[in-house]
Amino acid sequence: MDYVKPAEVAKTMVEAGRMKLSLSPRDLLIRGALSGALLGTATSFAFTAAVSTGQPLVGALIFPVGLVMIVILGLELVTGSFALVPLPYLEGRASPGAVIANWGWVFLGNLLGSIGYGVLLAIALTNFWHAEPTGVAARFEHTVVNMFIIPTGMLMGAKVTVADWWLWNQIPVTLGNLLGGFIFTGLALYATYRPAASALPMTDPIAAKVPAE
Repeated sequence: MDYVKPAEVAKTMVEAGRMKLSLSPRDLLIRGALSGALLGTATSFAFTAAVSTGQPLVGALIFPVGLVMIVILGLELVTGSFALVPLPYLEGRASPGAVIANWGWVFLGNLLGSIGYGVLLAIALTNFWHAEPTGVAARFEHTVVNMFIIPTGMLMGAKVTVADWWLWNQIPVTLGNLLGGFIFTGLALYATYRPAASALPMTDPIAAKVPAE
């Protein structure tokens, strides 16, 4: 049976540590912040599932999804950096200062992302601190989901006017989704994984096919 030999695993770990050390502070902060937010999201969902079902195992099954997303997106968690970043130093290919600086930037990014998600969750659960926390879910809003839920509820007797729907939900939620989707997902990943200019496709596919004269 084929398998990866331990020596190959160790070599890959050293190379992963070198790759992490090559990242700029900006990239470490962005990827660390996204990791903190994703892990906070997974934790809140795990707590919600465990409490609502009364089965801690359900929460335990949900939590690793956050870790899987972090790995798939190639983000940074300081715990992973603790394990991998010192290895190039042991090989004589990195300085102690570079290792400590990496840990510091990733730790700060994880902290900022975790606190940022915590603030958003608190706002959602307390209606900007005007009410006691309610629900067993994050209560965030999705503009397309609300296009179905709210008018359907109105048709079934919900005391909501068209003005209420659009002025106090659909428009604000759409703007929030626009800003959140762009800033926290599109812009963040683009900023840290921006492709080289030479790798970008031409904007005009027809012009790309015309041979130069």
